[in-house]
Amino acid sequence: MRRLLPSAVLPVLLGLAAVVVPVPRAIADKVADDEAANYLLRVPDRWDFTDVTPFADLGVVKAAEVKLAMLRDGTAGTGQGARLLLAVQDVSPKTAPGLPEDYEDALREWQLLEEQAKKAAEPSEELHGRITAAYEKLEKALLTLAETPEVRGLVMSRWGRDAAKWPAYTLEGDTRIAGLPAAKLLVDAPSANLAGTDAPSTGVQFVFVVRKKVMRLAIWRWATPKDREKLKDDADMIELSFEVLKAEAIAGKKPPPASPDGGAGDKPAKPESKREPLKDLAMCFEIVKPSRFEAKELDRSKESDRNVGFELRAQDAGSDCILELLVYRVGRAGTTAFSLDDWIKNLGTNFFTSHPEGPIEMLPFPTHSPKHPFLSLPDVAKKKELKRPSPDDLKKGLSKSDVEKLGVINEIKAAKIGEDKVKEAHRWAMRGNLARVGADVQCQWTFTYDARTFVMRLTARKDGFEKFHDDVAEIFKSFRVLEEPK
Repeated sequence: MRRLLPSAVLPVLLGLAAVVVPVPRAIADKVADDEAANYLLRVPDRWDFTDVTPFADLGVVKAAEVKLAMLRDGTAGTGQGARLLLAVQDVSPKTAPGLPEDYEDALREWQLLEEQAKKAAEPSEELHGRITAAYEKLEKALLTLAETPEVRGLVMSRWGRDAAKWPAYTLEGDTRIAGLPAAKLLVDAPSANLAGTDAPSTGVQFVFVVRKKVMRLAIWRWATPKDREKLKDDADMIELSFEVLKAEAIAGKKPPPASPDGGAGDKPAKPESKREPLKDLAMCFEIVKPSRFEAKELDRSKESDRNVGFELRAQDAGSDCILELLVYRVGRAGTTAFSLDDWIKNLGTNFFTSHPEGPIEMLPFPTHSPKHPFLSLPDVAKKKELKRPSPDDLKKGLSKSDVEKLGVINEIKAAKIGEDKVKEAHRWAMRGNLARVGADVQCQWTFTYDARTFVMRLTARKDGFEKFHDDVAEIFKSFRVLEEPK
């Protein structure tokens, strides 16, 4: 087992998980919630909620799974799919061994400090230090809790009840779910799939505590080698959309005293302390990351992260924004793992089918010019509502020409990234609505430079597009492509 240590400096705002595959993520069409258990769970439409009785002794309150009858290559499924279990239990020495008695007080203190920072025009270094210290206290407690056999037992149940036979695992801190600090436990080991046959599998479990309840969300995936069926997409969506209905901690202590200046400090923070340069020679890019975004730690030895340049996330009061870069190497004959035609077809079909209700809008980009370069954000004020394709057309899938006729794909000639000319430059932006979430904005930019094809993807929900607009524009302005390493 290895433990990944938290970042040395934690950003003020929270981050969320995001998707790392080159098609839009699956969107939840099925919802389950429970006020007493304090959760709202969304799963993709192809999933089904299942009986929790076999897992009652683990504190499971909700279960769901998807079993793939047919694989992407046209062959019948042999147990591939995914399953989730959500356990919610009252905090006790049995369910949360070793959890500090003052954990709830510490959580509420951290939440109040975060609220102070959000209200301040320029949070002071002193306030930022208090937030960091408060978070690290919570993280230490959760990491210790997540390692106990009693808590690990949920995700490890796929490998039996004997702890001595459980496989190795990885424990990560610096994680959020539903805006709350969480510990993340990862397991990569063969296990019985949904047909009962041993197969490669990945298990993940999030552990978090709020309002005197310990909550565990465990998801297992049995995917094909390249996961063409997008089970990772499903798991990321479930994690991203999970909600705690009442996230304010119950605390007995008085709130921490506010800074006399509201957290602004005597002097404004130095701009250098609010930005972080990110440079990746292997992926041929560099950017400057604003402090309101967190960068996901990547492991490119894993298939899911192999083509990911970066994944940045930010959240504010239920609104979130995710910016991702995918990088594909162009082969000798101009071939690449990325297909522009497939990309265009998938964008239209997937967006309409994943937003079955409410208006669908095209978001036009400003006219391409030196003032408005290729990597620019769309102008939502000039939105245009689109007519939905027929259910039959969506069922068989929109063609490349169908999507182009809608006018949502823009090809930019003579596009540049900084001073470098790029080719095959296209961009796309649409907005729809999701039940219980609200606005869902998705934008993508794709271009090729030398031996790399880049795909930039932006997903913003609720008020995320407006709240993080300037931050994303700053990232775009800083983005540079680098020469292929010799």
